[in-house]
Amino acid sequence: MDFRIFRHRFLISEAFRLVWRKKKVFSKYKDLKHPVVKLTCKAAKAEVCSARKKFECKLAQNISDSKSFFACARSKTKFKVQVGPLLDNSGVLLDSEKDKTSSLNNYFAMVFTSEDTTDIPIPTAMTSGDHIEHLPDVQFSVEDVMS
Repeated sequence: MDFRIFRHRFLISEAFRLVWRKKKVFSKYKDLKHPVVKLTCKAAKAEVCSARKKFECKLAQNISDSKSFFACARSKTKFKVQVGPLLDNSGVLLDSEKDKTSSLNNYFAMVFTSEDTTDIPIPTAMTSGDHIEHLPDVQFSVEDVMS
């Protein structure tokens, strides 16, 4: 039994049954040009396409489930993004994941320093009396936008 079929979540029982039948028919005749093999291949392909389309429509309708959507989109990518070898401050080539991780962590810790929060100005309120002052409306003409 070919377990790679289980990776495809869109294969429902009917499509799975037809793919299994196609494999059994081919193992019996061992000829792609045999009419029975052609017929089962065509039926299995049509059912798999239909199942994939149903799965993608269901995924699109339930777009609030972003985890499933991005899992599907990520599975369609041809390559995985990886960090290549890095050079540290002394020029040594870092190959291991642990070394690359610590080097990137040190760099970002150096760049993103903590600010001095003792001298933060306090914003003034934009109210006068009981009502809030509104900013005036800004008008744009077509000429302003086009230039």
